Amino acid sequence: MYMYRYEKRIKYYGHLENEEQRTHLSLEANSDISSVRAYGDGLTRAQVGKNTSFVIDAKAIPDGDVKVVVTTPSQRNCPMQVVNNNDGSWNIQYLPYEIGDYYIDVFYQNQLVQGSPFKVNVFDISKVVVSNIQAGTVGQLVNFDVDASEAGAGQLEISIQDGKVPCDATPRGNFRFDASFLPREYGKHLIDVRFNSIPVPGGPFSCEVVDLARVTVSDSIRKGHVGRPLSFDITTNTIHHLPLDLTITAPSGRTISYNIVKMSDTEQRVEFTLNEIGNHRIDVRLGNMAIPNSPFHLKAYDSSRLIVSDIPRIVTLNQPVEFTVDASKAGEGQLEVAINDGLVPNQVKPLGNSRFLFNFSPRTSDPHVLSVKFNGDLLPDNNNV
Repeated sequence: MYMYRYEKRIKYYGHLENEEQRTHLSLEANSDISSVRAYGDGLTRAQVGKNTSFVIDAKAIPDGDVKVVVTTPSQRNCPMQVVNNNDGSWNIQYLPYEIGDYYIDVFYQNQLVQGSPFKVNVFDISKVVVSNIQAGTVGQLVNFDVDASEAGAGQLEISIQDGKVPCDATPRGNFRFDASFLPREYGKHLIDVRFNSIPVPGGPFSCEVVDLARVTVSDSIRKGHVGRPLSFDITTNTIHHLPLDLTITAPSGRTISYNIVKMSDTEQRVEFTLNEIGNHRIDVRLGNMAIPNSPFHLKAYDSSRLIVSDIPRIVTLNQPVEFTVDASKAGEGQLEVAINDGLVPNQVKPLGNSRFLFNFSPRTSDPHVLSVKFNGDLLPDNNNV
């Protein structure tokens, strides 16, 4: 729980015409009124727009005259109602209409009752604003704002899950606070905000905490061929109620359009097509929160840009045969070359700039079939040697 106390000071100018008049009234009668007391919440604090009350108890010396003066921060009188209980006690009710320090003078037999003037803190609980509460994730700070700058003087209390989750609030000036807590488990977290022990309207506030570690993305997000329909699946498990949002950015900075298909309550498929070779950035968010490992990087390639050249049509048994493969314009990927499905060994020599020199030695006079794959895609028109 977080607690913070602050007070606005307002100079007290007096509630009667001057101090001399107060002294005169206090000494006008010589009766002992020490047994008379005034008590109740209305003598300590009150809320704007809500009736508040206190009691004057003079049962020990009844039948005296009672006078009450309630003075507002703007030095105006505050309307009130005085009810004689006919047993030596009175109920006093008044309705505060402005924030600040009120002063209440209670007179009995023209003398100030002990404790007078009573200083009453009047505040407006409706002016406390709690905002910017968004869904959170396990293990990451959840931040929100509390603004009590217009509420008056008081004590601010914030508790999460009935105080089970520690929280903190950092003042940023003028009685505004940056509040935060660190959730350790997923589920709904209740935020209770109180001002002078009174719950703030609208509370308790709810914050949905999810465990993003339970979100998985299929491996197809890692690479893809340009010009072909691509997709990857996102499994959200227990947090499927949060909206899915993502951004696919091409190497040129252009945003790629996509379509989301609901496969089940917990699984969604993202479909799209790329037309640029290179590294694409994919930002994936649930409820405006980045999922683990986001942003992802998808490597787009084009196997049709591979060039196989210098393949001889006639070769000699047991003599080296050489050919080149140029992948410089195809993008990043894994190049695989096999002769007769791998039955004939071959060697490779890098030439730089994604160009390679391959060679093999035929051991039989049978046709030799050269197959080339790039990122698992087989190039068409396999070559016979």
